[in-house]
Amino acid sequence: MPIKYPIPPPSKARLYTLFKERQLLWNTVNNPYGLRLGNKILKARFRAQQLEDYYPPKFNFTPRKLKRLFPGMSFEDEKRDRWEEMNYRRRKRGKGPPPRHVSAVNCVDVF
Repeated sequence: MPIKYPIPPPSKARLYTLFKERQLLWNTVNNPYGLRLGNKILKARFRAQQLEDYYPPKFNFTPRKLKRLFPGMSFEDEKRDRWEEMNYRRRKRGKGPPPRHVSAVNCVDVF
């Protein structure tokens, strides 16, 4: 009975050529060291348009814009009314900004 020797492993060059052929066949990237190259992200389809089409368009109409579009109609702006009311209350308590025609230097009281 003849002696069977174990089959030697393939050389590195032969393994490398096999590796290269496999990449060509399956359209993958040569990255033997496992570096993070970003190929997965760069090869992916651009999905921004699909996401934009999925969500309904935003109609951001404020009462001010509606007044400009339809000058004959009247629209109530609750946020603006609340803002004006809060400013009035702040000024009444002395918390509001100084009047524009008075400079900050003239507002300082000297003891």
